[in-house]
Amino acid sequence: MSFRLIPIAALTAMMAVPAGIGVAKPTVQLGDAQAATQMPKAAPQTPKSITRADFIRGITARFNAIVTDRDGYLEWNEIAAAQQKGS
Repeated sequence: MSFRLIPIAALTAMMAVPAGIGVAKPTVQLGDAQAATQMPKAAPQTPKSITRADFIRGITARFNAIVTDRDGYLEWNEIAAAQQKGS
């Protein structure tokens, strides 16, 4: 059995979008045809600052949640299971 190391970029691409990042829902008043056809412009969101230690801690926790056999390597079956689970 051969193992592959998965780069951090691939690991982070598999992860869910953090809470708090999303698309604003449009508000529409009944009877206002123009408002019903135009979407309001969302205010630009600035990313929250995070320390390097917090980033490493978060990545390590997510990695450990995905690696089920605790061997320190990501395997294809673990990646598939994590994607189906949504983690």
